[in-house]
Amino acid sequence: MRERILEISALFDATATDLSRFAARGGKIIWLHGNDDASVSPLENRRNYEAIVARMGREATDRFLRYFAVPGLAH
Repeated sequence: MRERILEISALFDATATDLSRFAARGGKIIWLHGNDDASVSPLENRRNYEAIVARMGREATDRFLRYFAVPGLAH
């Protein structure tokens, strides 16, 4: 299991905007961000998501990634 986690982790950089390699290998992301998270700004994660969409296009992004801002959810 550890080897698989390391293999998958190598495919994904949390600050990357080109996730095409991850998506091409069948990767899927459900990205939740709590609007009450005091440690990470929900605006920053929203900007990161929008940067991915800008780079990859909405249609391509929608095939593998969903982003949800969750009211009341903390870290």
